[in-house]
Amino acid sequence: MSNTKQRQSALKNGINTSLLSLFILAITACSDKEEVSLTLTDPTTPAITEATTGDQKVIEAIKNDDDTLALTIPEQSPPPVTPDYPFKSLALESQLEKKFGRNVTGSSSFMPEGFYPLGWSEDGDKFAYASQQVINGASDPSTFNVFVQDLITDKIIWRTPPEKSSKHSKNTNRWELYKSTVLSELKKHNISLNSDLSLQSPPISLKKDTLSYKVKVLRSKKYSSLKGYKILLKSSKKGIKKVANVTFKNKFFDEVGSKSQVHILGYLQGANPKRIGLLVGVLELRSKGVQSVRYKIVGASLTAGKWH
Repeated sequence: MSNTKQRQSALKNGINTSLLSLFILAITACSDKEEVSLTLTDPTTPAITEATTGDQKVIEAIKNDDDTLALTIPEQSPPPVTPDYPFKSLALESQLEKKFGRNVTGSSSFMPEGFYPLGWSEDGDKFAYASQQVINGASDPSTFNVFVQDLITDKIIWRTPPEKSSKHSKNTNRWELYKSTVLSELKKHNISLNSDLSLQSPPISLKKDTLSYKVKVLRSKKYSSLKGYKILLKSSKKGIKKVANVTFKNKFFDEVGSKSQVHILGYLQGANPKRIGLLVGVLELRSKGVQSVRYKIVGASLTAGKWH
């Protein structure tokens, strides 16, 4: 008799253990349940704790005084916190693919900058923006820089200080580091932060005039890289005028790489209807075969200047 009871007891414990395993597996698959309670037929079943790492859930089984086993599935840990900017980057993916080609933008070695328009001055002559280099699909805060540009001369009249590795670590959040300085500088130039700036496409309408633009690249005779580029603005009323004439450094590989393509991705416009900022993208071949698009703003008056 004692052997029979032992076999029955072992069979009962085995069934309870199997049922408990099935319950745990079912509950693990239900990610939308915070807490599930169930009563076991054998109150002597010990508490169970199953700890996992990574993105898996952690299951804790706690035996209550009323012989109820409460299985609790805590929420996943939140993803790493990214810098909280009071502005947003332009969505340039479609324009980059259209201008530079899917064979370039679809490559794993293609790593364009992020471009953040910040705002215009009240007179429309100054424009503030930020750029951030994207690495393997994530932004490295140490590459974040803010620029204030005079759109009449196209000169950068202020920017965040260059990164000094001896002073700041690679993971320094440069926006938080220079936030007060940036806001003070923007106020100095009568620029207010604006998170609703969007990239626009030609044609440009101004009263009874219609305008468009195009870029002409200057090719090097000695190297396969580009020598520079010109940007022309065309008016249906006034003719054509040159708004930019950029010459790259003579070296084949300078500190920012060799340039192979230049395209105008669109334009931005503030409260002044007579002035725009053209967003130019320059494709560069950098070290280790990385292709990167760096952005440049070119200011253009829609009325003033020498037209031909």
